[in-house]
Amino acid sequence: MIRQIKTTAACIAASMAIGTASLATAQGFVGSADVKLSLPANMDISADVEYRTADRLKHTDRWGLGAGLGYKVNKHLKIHAGYNFYQEFNPASTDRKGRDVNSFWASKHRAYAGLTGSIKVWKFEFSLRERYQYTYRTELEVPRFDEGEPDGNKTVDAKSKHVLRSRLQVSFKPYKKCRFEPYASYELYSLLHTQNHTEHAGTGGKAVDKWRITAGCSYKINRHNSVELFYRYVHATDPDEYDAANQIGVSYSLKF
Repeated sequence: MIRQIKTTAACIAASMAIGTASLATAQGFVGSADVKLSLPANMDISADVEYRTADRLKHTDRWGLGAGLGYKVNKHLKIHAGYNFYQEFNPASTDRKGRDVNSFWASKHRAYAGLTGSIKVWKFEFSLRERYQYTYRTELEVPRFDEGEPDGNKTVDAKSKHVLRSRLQVSFKPYKKCRFEPYASYELYSLLHTQNHTEHAGTGGKAVDKWRITAGCSYKINRHNSVELFYRYVHATDPDEYDAANQIGVSYSLKF
């Protein structure tokens, strides 16, 4: 009992440390919530919402909705697929001729499919997730100005991107009934193919689209509810991606 109390106290201290460090360096915030319903035959369906800020938490960067389907092959392997819709903010910019282009919101549609393998070693759980995702940004017209005077519209091309996301994660559960579970992960976004629909298709010479490191801790409130706090560092190479480098995140999960 004393050992369990000490371990729980250590997990709480680690969570507080993550939160303190995150607030000190945060450039963006990620908030999310999801609900999952278990179905017969080892299947489940889920729905989620996401809200993201940038620029030192000053403005909304993205919001999204999603739905997914999962199938548990066995205790070590799970297959999943789903769809997400995003509205993403793009800041004001200047074109090649020095004309000002207004900020705008772009719609993105994303479909994905993948599998997750996991194995437990002592009190640790190691998992590897491989996910293919296809993202399509719709074309739109954005007002343009030359020295403050209207100068037509800039066409923001439709864009599609094929990415393979590989995530390696390790989590630690000190004892079976412990409500806290700290974890750390590294995720690599490998660019398979991208295309601006008015330009030549290709990868732009960059095989790595993005990578990110996450450290966090989940807390199981009861058998149905859980919350999670994390810090994430993101490095992106796509000029159309505006992920804040340092992010803090909070998520809530409801399971039936």
